[in-house]
Amino acid sequence: MVSGQRFYWVLVFALGVGLRLALFSGYGLGDDPNFFRSYFSILRSGSYNPADHYQMRFGLWVPVVGSMRLLGVTEAGFVGAITACSIVNLVLVYLLARQEWDRPWALLAMGLAAVYPLEVLCSTLFAPDMILATYCFTALWLYRKALGAGEGGASRMVWAAASALFLFFGFVSKPWVALVGPLFAVEAVRHVNRGWGCTLVTGGGFALLVAGYLGWQRVRFGDWLYHISVENPVSIFRPYSREILLDYPRMLFARNEYGAYFAGHYPHALVLLAVVFVRRARAAGKWMAFFAIMLAGLAALPAHREKGQWVLLVPHIFRYLPLVSIPLCLALAAYVREGFLRHRGVGAAITVGFVGLSIVQCVALTAPTRDAFGEQRRAIAVLRDFPEAPVSCDDFFSFRFMSFAGSSQGARRVRVVRAEDPVRRQALFAAIKDGIVVTGGSWLPWYGCPRCTANLGAFHVPATWALIREFDGPLTGYRAEPQRLWRVSAAAAEARALLDERPAPAAKRELLRTLVERRDDTVAAEVGEALLRDAPVAERGELLRWTGLALVHSGRWRGERLLEEHLATATDPAEVRDDIIQLALAAAARADFAKARGWAARLRERFPGSPPGPQLTDIESGLAEGVTMYHTGRLEDARRRFAALTEHQDPLTRRRARYFLALTLFRMGRLAEALEQSDAYKAVYGEDVDWVELHYRHAEDLIVRDPAAAREILDDIVSRFPTSFWVGEARRRLDVLPGAESTGGRS
Repeated sequence: MVSGQRFYWVLVFALGVGLRLALFSGYGLGDDPNFFRSYFSILRSGSYNPADHYQMRFGLWVPVVGSMRLLGVTEAGFVGAITACSIVNLVLVYLLARQEWDRPWALLAMGLAAVYPLEVLCSTLFAPDMILATYCFTALWLYRKALGAGEGGASRMVWAAASALFLFFGFVSKPWVALVGPLFAVEAVRHVNRGWGCTLVTGGGFALLVAGYLGWQRVRFGDWLYHISVENPVSIFRPYSREILLDYPRMLFARNEYGAYFAGHYPHALVLLAVVFVRRARAAGKWMAFFAIMLAGLAALPAHREKGQWVLLVPHIFRYLPLVSIPLCLALAAYVREGFLRHRGVGAAITVGFVGLSIVQCVALTAPTRDAFGEQRRAIAVLRDFPEAPVSCDDFFSFRFMSFAGSSQGARRVRVVRAEDPVRRQALFAAIKDGIVVTGGSWLPWYGCPRCTANLGAFHVPATWALIREFDGPLTGYRAEPQRLWRVSAAAAEARALLDERPAPAAKRELLRTLVERRDDTVAAEVGEALLRDAPVAERGELLRWTGLALVHSGRWRGERLLEEHLATATDPAEVRDDIIQLALAAAARADFAKARGWAARLRERFPGSPPGPQLTDIESGLAEGVTMYHTGRLEDARRRFAALTEHQDPLTRRRARYFLALTLFRMGRLAEALEQSDAYKAVYGEDVDWVELHYRHAEDLIVRDPAAAREILDDIVSRFPTSFWVGEARRRLDVLPGAESTGGRS
């Protein structure tokens, strides 16, 4: 019997896991790009930035960064922690149900959770409330286990302490951890006589952990509630209204914009069964009450008071609902159990049919994201055949391409076509002269901006555009045009016309030289490659050099191969020297600093008395690599590099290293050290343009913790440095700072 029950347990568990993986959606919803940039930065740098509110959610970023470290910087790595928590939540449903009922009914609850459409959808999206649900309901299960353990057993206090720890994990994830408070309170009251010790350990342990965390924030940031303060400026709050309060019930009970039900028919079935078995409410309605309490809290929990009235956090979005998935599934299981007990055969038949219907609903609900994200993956796969071409696309496509391009060069290739107005967008299309253009396709389901999609509309495709691929995705509520990839090369057409005007070989070579010297690099590259295709061996030398320079200057790294080929036969010392310098700079531009340093060393060896110039000095010293570390988020590596270079023998290197060291420390949130370096920079180099930026970064760091001090610094920048670039940034910050008027001429 036991082995049979284990078999059915494995079968149901496998159904839940298999359904989630088979209906994989991936990366792309809402503020995913912000989460990704923040958590990828932590992965690269090895430290968090306290000025970034996403990075102050320790309970979220620790598992997500761990998943990316384990699975790589891929969609699976990014959503892997959410998927893992969804799978863990299947087990949690079973364990919580076992605290209520016998194994068959716990298996029923787990089966309902396995095919719950919202869970299946959110399990492979970046829905961080899935992680919060795991923390909260693991804590509840542990607390109930402690309450149910034998009197006097030491294990009771271990379970209770573990419950406090998981509650704390929830606390450092999102404030919504408060929504499980009533569930703990109910259990505490039910077991008040024999469970007061466990309640004291769980409640007291949680309070101590929270107090320690708040105290750490007070010491570190000067604010007990810094993790909330840092988020408030980017959050949206609205007064109570009927529409806002009904957001979540509407999502649960009504069809969404694509005709599917986020929660399947779970809430409808729950209400129907609750009415049918109204007399069994006392025995079966506990989890329904828990679900209602948490849903009401999610919809109506006030944030604070503004202008004499309570406000709450908006928008309300469906991926917050996984927090209440577990009580919903347990509530439905409780009433389905009543149906089984009343009419076993009828109950079994209806349950099997309901599970089958829910699987169908899972497929329908996940269809938009599977379709939209899958189309983008296929398009990106095609773009791999054009590794150096610039890619013009809309925001939605660019987020995925830049996040998972596989290299920084992939991200650098993107040119965003950002225009909600069709006329403006057509003007942007007309201005594209070179590269790949991605048009049409799906916008972001549920969260997207249809006006922002790079649709062609009435744009007349010019002769310089050649269609590479058209995808056959159906036109839907989130796709107005098929997704198409175009190869655009106005430079090629111009190059052909220019070459046709010059039949003489010497004139064609002179054309190439002239184009390179005036930095018309894209046309020069097309001219040079056309000439190389037909050039005799004896004439290749000069063509190799000028074509290589044009390609390198336009960001196409195959130019390095041409320059190396030219260098192998070059005899003119000036050309040899310039080739080596260009090869060093090109290697540095694509972050191959080992190769760049090799070229710099070769220059020293070949021309020992020749000054290398500031760019090669930066490569040799390691400053250029440090700057790349800074811009790609490897902050600790950058800090060490800049700190070492503050004593470099070259004065310019020392100056730039001090500036970047202070910048890095500001970005790492190490304010005291950053100010020390900023003051040291000012003492040596004065209040130059770089120090003004450091001054601004100081204000930026203070905006959350000390708005008045931040305002004072920003006003100082506006009044004393009116010609600096940072005046505009300072005014922008001042415009959104609460409180008194500034003094720095902001009219």
